[in-house]
Amino acid sequence: MSSVIARPDSQVEDVFLNNKDRNNIDDIENFGGRIIKNIIKPADQETEQSEPDLNLNSRVEADNKADNKDVEAEQAQELESAEAEVKEIKAEEAEEVKVEDRAEAEAEAKPEEPEFTGMFHKDVVNFLGVLERSLNQEQPLNKFNKLYLGFDLGTTNLVLVALNEDGEPVSAVMEASGSSVRDGVVVDYMGAIHGMQKCLDRLHSRLGDFEAIGAAAYPPGISLKTAKVCSNVVESLGYDCGGLYEEPVAAAESLAFKDAAIVDIGGGTTGISVLQDGKSVYTADEPTGGTHMTLVLSGNMGISFEEAEQVKRNPDPARKRMLVPILKPVLEKMGSIIKNHLEISGYFGKVPVIVCGGGAVLPTAEEILSNAVGDKVVLAPSPLLVTPAGIALSLEREIKRREAEKIK
Repeated sequence: MSSVIARPDSQVEDVFLNNKDRNNIDDIENFGGRIIKNIIKPADQETEQSEPDLNLNSRVEADNKADNKDVEAEQAQELESAEAEVKEIKAEEAEEVKVEDRAEAEAEAKPEEPEFTGMFHKDVVNFLGVLERSLNQEQPLNKFNKLYLGFDLGTTNLVLVALNEDGEPVSAVMEASGSSVRDGVVVDYMGAIHGMQKCLDRLHSRLGDFEAIGAAAYPPGISLKTAKVCSNVVESLGYDCGGLYEEPVAAAESLAFKDAAIVDIGGGTTGISVLQDGKSVYTADEPTGGTHMTLVLSGNMGISFEEAEQVKRNPDPARKRMLVPILKPVLEKMGSIIKNHLEISGYFGKVPVIVCGGGAVLPTAEEILSNAVGDKVVLAPSPLLVTPAGIALSLEREIKRREAEKIK
């Protein structure tokens, strides 16, 4: 049985030391010291070791705060940009409103387009102007199902005007009369038919086949029997004649005048008709017109009547101005005729004096006539088309009145 021998602590240490290399004791102590130091730390060392941890937390916290500040700064910048954009949009909208307000204010301040050109309604001027341009236009001006035709049998020109069922202009054609009409009266019946047939052929070439009803007009002061010849021409061409009107009354219809003195200077005569409430209260017709102008030109220039007619028809404004001194006496004669009949009728100075017809198409004609009459004389717009357009317009309106009465 073995026995355990108790030794003092000092002896144990010696034994331990004896079992080790004494030369390495310093290393052992150092090693052991490091172990002990790691296991048991003095209070002051714990504080020193904890400080780095606190500094790390502070740095993290500082970094977080810095990041938060960056985010807040970025958000603030974005908010500022958004607010600036909103302000810019609102400023643009406000400017647009200002522009609209200015436009509205300018529109309100701008005077309305006048309803009249001189003494004629702008719709009348446009209507006649479009028809005049259509004389040289091959295409129809407006669509149509049925046409209302105005046949104007003049001494110098045969004119045919076509309106649609709404009274809108469709086309207009013109041919020389030759010698079929004299002083506004048909003297060569077959010649008048032949001339108007040429007008119809030109109209068909533009519009094709069409359904139509026609009307004609006659100069004032002739008998009803003589006037009936004009309607016979229309019917001989294959169309019903739905109306036969006095030329100045038809002219007043296209000019939209109810009270006026209409002076129609045609090729052979100067017709005067005083209208009150759209009805003729005085008419007269005297043999002074475009033909007399041609005769004066022929004698003054020493050329034939036919050559003088071509000179008169020349549309060049400069050429026409050259003719004024030669033709001024004829215009003054027409003016004296107008004045005389206005005084006889008792309407001198009481109604506007409107001149139409091909014979009035001459520079300064208004001024010369006004001086001769002693009252203002106004030239109608598109004077050559006033009467034939009035014939077609009178027919269209009369047919509609008849239809309305049938419905009643």
